[in-house]
Amino acid sequence: MMVDINSEYTRAMIRDFIKIQKDILGLPNLTTKQKDDINSLGYELGALSSQADDDKIKTGLIDMMNRLN
Repeated sequence: MMVDINSEYTRAMIRDFIKIQKDILGLPNLTTKQKDDINSLGYELGALSSQADDDKIKTGLIDMMNRLN
């Protein structure tokens, strides 16, 4: 099944995640690995949000999701 990703919506979601990243990192009881993963995710999402090519955003998100599994 093909899922179409609205790139503007995706960019907005990425920006929102980056905005709340500090709040997430402030949660108590996060392990160092969890903090590192959140920082890494924020960095990758920041790089994706600046992409002009919609297809690169889509493939980048798919690659990120595959690495999280």
